[in-house]
Amino acid sequence: MAKRQFRVPFIKLMGIRILVELCLVSLVLLVGWYLAWDSINKFANGIFYAGLISVGIGFMSIKGYWDSTRSFGYQYSSSASKQDSWERTRQGVLETMENHRFLMIMLLIGAINMLAGWIIQI
Repeated sequence: MAKRQFRVPFIKLMGIRILVELCLVSLVLLVGWYLAWDSINKFANGIFYAGLISVGIGFMSIKGYWDSTRSFGYQYSSSASKQDSWERTRQGVLETMENHRFLMIMLLIGAINMLAGWIIQI
């Protein structure tokens, strides 16, 4: 069995997190410039709320996943497929892990933004 690499997926995950983080902060700065925010507290609040929205998006993705996989159409199509039960179970576990991975990324991004917003206000 091949040895699994830890470094490459971790670097990819951190790259995604940094890219999303830069996009969020840039969006907050753009909104602040457009609304002519004149204090650092307004920018800190904007970054804090961007973190809250990120966490909310992460939790909504889990809710959407559970709602879609519990629908009749999804259940019927998965039972009528040509995959055997092992392959269907494997596919379900992979989809669940992917969805929870997105939640963890969004929780990390949200926590960092909320912490940054709180630190800026101090």
